Amino acid sequence: MAGVLWLLSPFLEAKTTSTWPQSYSVRQDKDRGLLILTTPYYTIEHDLKRGGTISCLTLRNGQAANLLVSPISARIRTEDATVWTDLLDRTPRVSYERHGLNVLVSVDSAMCDPDGHPSALRLRTTFEYRWGYIKIHREFTGPATSHLRLLELCPLS
Repeated sequence: MAGVLWLLSPFLEAKTTSTWPQSYSVRQDKDRGLLILTTPYYTIEHDLKRGGTISCLTLRNGQAANLLVSPISARIRTEDATVWTDLLDRTPRVSYERHGLNVLVSVDSAMCDPDGHPSALRLRTTFEYRWGYIKIHREFTGPATSHLRLLELCPLS
């Protein structure tokens, strides 16, 4: 046994490099209207022409073109049966900043009706990208004088 340990000693003393945690790579594809965050293991795309929402999630070693069936969205349905969504905002305000290894993506989008007309309702979303997961914080805002009655409030669909 001592001989085996002696043979393995150079390997036991060598420092192994960790695969965790690593920083995100962030780039903007203006032609396609995407904000793309990548790690060695997965890629996440924010669609800047559809409310700044997460529209694509792919694994580097996976076979699926997109793990999401549809983009992540928010929806509000009022008592008059109008459905408002952030997916129809063609010009959301999107920004990002780095905090060490983490990336904070901020999206401010209008809630739009099925014809794409914006309402006075807004959605502020913060996506905090950490190694291996995303923390999502959403805030719906609107005018203080509004007497809008909601039947449904779906922050994440």
